[in-house]
Amino acid sequence: MDIHSQVSVPNEGELFCFRIEELGPATYLNDFLNNINAHLPGYVFDRDSLAVHEQRLQAGLTHKTPLERAREFLQKTQAGRAFDSGEFGEFLLYLFAKEVKGAHKLASKIQARGSVTSTLPGRDNTFGWCDENGDVYMLIGEAKTVPDSNDGLRDAQSDLNAFWNSGRINHEINLASTHIRAEMTEANAMIFEAFFIDDNPAHASLRYKNVVFVGYSLNSLTNLRSDTSSEAQFIASVHENLQRCFLNQGELINASPVSSIYCFVPFESIDTARTAFAQTNNLVI
Repeated sequence: MDIHSQVSVPNEGELFCFRIEELGPATYLNDFLNNINAHLPGYVFDRDSLAVHEQRLQAGLTHKTPLERAREFLQKTQAGRAFDSGEFGEFLLYLFAKEVKGAHKLASKIQARGSVTSTLPGRDNTFGWCDENGDVYMLIGEAKTVPDSNDGLRDAQSDLNAFWNSGRINHEINLASTHIRAEMTEANAMIFEAFFIDDNPAHASLRYKNVVFVGYSLNSLTNLRSDTSSEAQFIASVHENLQRCFLNQGELINASPVSSIYCFVPFESIDTARTAFAQTNNLVI
């Protein structure tokens, strides 16, 4: 959902939905995590570093796959702390922006974790994005994975509002300008790079949006899986839940200086999903 200035809750027919075809089996959550983990190296590493890992594997210089390398990186960024769910939400935000919106990663918190100069509260990932009109945007991303979707939207929007009020967008632009060549193909870099160089005339045309990801718990998903409710009832439940969120947080949303793209993904239990992600990737729980 792309929300502009004043809050307008989408109709049921305007909801963009993902569907996991094999939702019935008891293993569906782990199957889902194993499938998305194919994208984990692209989230953890920049494009150039990932290419080096793949080349070393193909040349027989290492037996570790890019996925194994990515898992090692995640483990190192924890620095002995217990898994706190942040990585899971940030990863899903990356997948939504890249695979659904067609955006290109510029910088991510996971790559900068541990650096006080690069990790800024209020943004989990930044992306370059070109819309259907050819306008170029910098997307500022924030992810929350909490049981209540209303809490997730409130916390994400609050963090983003604080980020914009801080005036630290220039730091993000400078960071992006140094990452573009490592993250994008030559063809894409030629499209985006000029917009992130402050003394280039194209920079004045750079636009901005937030992209918000909220993973949350929804009981009606359990009912759908157990065939005790229909798809129509499930969609109506999702719509009612989103109405509650956007109406409750309308003041925060309208306080943002830029419009936002929102992605809400329901789980039977977001806590169970976070734990399963941690276990799948050998993270400390």
